[in-house]
Amino acid sequence: MTKPRILVVEDERIVNLDIQGALSRLGYTPVGSAGSGEEALEAAASLCPDLVLMDIHLAGGMDGTEAAGCISRDRDIPVVYLTAHSDEETMARALSTAPFGYLLKPFEDRELRGVIELALAKSRMERDLRRAGRAAEEASQAKSAFLATVSHELRTPINGILGMAELLLLSGLSDEQRT
Repeated sequence: MTKPRILVVEDERIVNLDIQGALSRLGYTPVGSAGSGEEALEAAASLCPDLVLMDIHLAGGMDGTEAAGCISRDRDIPVVYLTAHSDEETMARALSTAPFGYLLKPFEDRELRGVIELALAKSRMERDLRRAGRAAEEASQAKSAFLATVSHELRTPINGILGMAELLLLSGLSDEQRT
């Protein structure tokens, strides 16, 4: 099994390197880093990570919640927030993007592992559910097409038989011929 590939989005260089070190110690593959929301979008597009660890407050014109929303929507990559901010406004903005996790800094390696594993499992389950939904929809369409064909194929000869029987009944048949 391949190690999950993780993109780190953190504008403080030392913290970014520390997170990448923790990921390596935990057996994950840090595939790159970004320091702004704009860089995060580019890195997510080019590196195709399995997960993004995202700080909420970033340098530049795009904060982490905006970048996370774009990454989740456009790339279907799960995002976990790593932030030092837990005020209500920050939490509300984070929750509006439906993140796969939220971890307050500073954190322990075991906390980071737990959040990552839950996020990856949830992401796999959601993808499997979407795949199963598409398969069920395709099966339903195939069933409908089959039933329409069978219905047509049965109605045509039955209509012919009923029509011929009606013509026979309208003709001058004797009582013996009618039974």
